Amino acid sequence: MSELDRLRKAPTFEFGESGENARIARSDTNGELGESWRKETPKRVIAEAQKILGARKHVEVAYPLMALGPLAPACEAVAEGGQMAPAMAGQSLLIAAALLAQSLADVRTLAGTKPLSLYAFTIADSGDGKSTAEAVALHAIQEHQRQESEAYRARLAECETSKQAAGDPPRPPYRIMRDGTVEGIRQSFKHGVPSQGVFTSEAAIVVTGYGMTPDNKAKTCGAFNGLWDDGEVSVGRSTSGRVQLYDRRLSMHWLIQPEAALGPVMDPLMSRIGFWPRFLLAWPKPAAPRKAIPFHPERDRRIAAYWRECQRLLERELPKDRSNVSVIEPTPEAESLAGRFFELMEVAARDRNGELSVIKPFALRATEQAFRVAGVLAVMGRHDVIDAAAMRNAIELVGYSLESWRVLLGNPKEIDIKCHAMELIDWLVKQPDMAATETAIIRIGPRVTRSRSRRDSALATLEQAGLIRRVGRRWEASA
Repeated sequence: MSELDRLRKAPTFEFGESGENARIARSDTNGELGESWRKETPKRVIAEAQKILGARKHVEVAYPLMALGPLAPACEAVAEGGQMAPAMAGQSLLIAAALLAQSLADVRTLAGTKPLSLYAFTIADSGDGKSTAEAVALHAIQEHQRQESEAYRARLAECETSKQAAGDPPRPPYRIMRDGTVEGIRQSFKHGVPSQGVFTSEAAIVVTGYGMTPDNKAKTCGAFNGLWDDGEVSVGRSTSGRVQLYDRRLSMHWLIQPEAALGPVMDPLMSRIGFWPRFLLAWPKPAAPRKAIPFHPERDRRIAAYWRECQRLLERELPKDRSNVSVIEPTPEAESLAGRFFELMEVAARDRNGELSVIKPFALRATEQAFRVAGVLAVMGRHDVIDAAAMRNAIELVGYSLESWRVLLGNPKEIDIKCHAMELIDWLVKQPDMAATETAIIRIGPRVTRSRSRRDSALATLEQAGLIRRVGRRWEASA
């Protein structure tokens, strides 16, 4: 039975009652239950629409675990011990490594010197290992941050109580945050260390938070884009004054459930302004039934070796500016390989019938992503240059991300129709009785459905999905 069939056969009401009690709940429009139903039904309709219209099939391509190079043994250990998809463990380890590498080096790309910062987005069901993968990947960093935090508070208390204290207060040592608005991240960079990361296994909090409201979304995405590009923070506010910072480094890993991911991913604005194309995506298959086997990462030598390497990098002093930071150069063979990959991406993305034309913005950034990934792997492998093997590995990892985006986003015409359908259902549930005529949709409906063809396509899509029904001359949302 398909997901749509299951939804159609599911009970209409989920108030803990059934049969006559459910009918009473709906008909009691003057009572508390009826009022609750009226308020909650539009939300239910929208949630169901996002689930159905955004439904995609997870990527079938195998994750290139061995392409992680120095991170591969730890990835294998986490995937085995945590009984999770290698992609889950791999993404977590790679972005944690980027947090460490970005503070110590930059990388030379075909377009000049770029940060080693990486953004990643991982979609997985609840219980598929998101929290476990993040906990292992960030363990050494978290422990280091905990120790530095205790020392920082002690120094701060000493400064506050000592009459002899002079000079600036100690700098907050925090590198990781679970959630962060753009303004919060800017302030953290202003007062704290220049290399930080946002890591959360509950990214629904981020993508539905204040920074992603319609009024703030473009500003938030633009700020994250700028940090990914060159790490500059340049803001002038009448209340807080001027903030001008250079060479900040931010890596992010957002892990999220499919139901919460599909709405933001389908948002055309976030792709048009280049936000999602800066993310490496993983969407592994749902986990198979697990065995009752305890996972003790501290007992696995492969994970212990990864933690030791993290600790070695954490003990290196963070630079106060980028003037003395090393730049990882590609070898001639690696640069030649990257050049061929770049030209392949250009054709595949820009040709109308190209294999990657449906994800053009993602493909056009793929080569820079490959340089960044290769640079991170070089730092973790204690190499000063990117050789051909590292570049091939990076291209494999980026290729997996591109395939994941291609599967998720699908045909662009289909995406447009579904986006129009989402805007229409969002408008419809706000109308009296959650209904409207076709004429009203043309006259006062969403701008994108004020043409007859787009309106009819959106209506057909919603009707086929079981989200609306025709009643007389009107279309009603199916409550």
